[in-house]
Amino acid sequence: MIISKKNDVYVKVDVEPNIGRELVDFFTFEVPGARFMPTYKNRVWDGKIRLYNQMTGEIYFGLVPYVEEFANRNDIKIEYKEGIKNESPTEHRVLDSFIRTVKPKSKGKTLQLRDYQRNAFLHAVGNNRSLLLSPTASGKSLIIYYLRDGMSLTESLYLFLQHLLWNRCTPIFLIMVIWKQRCKRYTKVILERLQKK
Repeated sequence: MIISKKNDVYVKVDVEPNIGRELVDFFTFEVPGARFMPTYKNRVWDGKIRLYNQMTGEIYFGLVPYVEEFANRNDIKIEYKEGIKNESPTEHRVLDSFIRTVKPKSKGKTLQLRDYQRNAFLHAVGNNRSLLLSPTASGKSLIIYYLRDGMSLTESLYLFLQHLLWNRCTPIFLIMVIWKQRCKRYTKVILERLQKK
């Protein structure tokens, strides 16, 4: 089994045809109440949703852990192409120092991240993507603030590095080495600023 990234939504799973059929079965479910829908009654649709397309080999990127579960259950070896697994695991101490430098305020008071908010932030950044579900009034906006409201991790990290550079630039080199892959387009700017000091 070979898993390669197609885009930010889909991955392509290349497998033998018989395993492909098993994957289709594994990722198929019946829609509750489908038998009452006109498309089902008119025999246009069988009432099932198939998340894996055997013809194209596509499946949603977020379902990769379930593909891994399927492979483990059936003793199938997986080969990952570039972009599937997080090649450089995020160091929590680096992210914790980032969290400490951001000081959001509401009505003049500094807001503190709760443990579950910190864990949600670390999970989202560590996986480069994530769906976070949280109940009403649990502080989702603060988590989003830390994730920079849709800003990429690279841009957020750039702001963090900028902050370190202007306030206490001793750990800047270590962080640049750790995040080298994610900061490619900003490395030049940061190095220019370091040279000016």
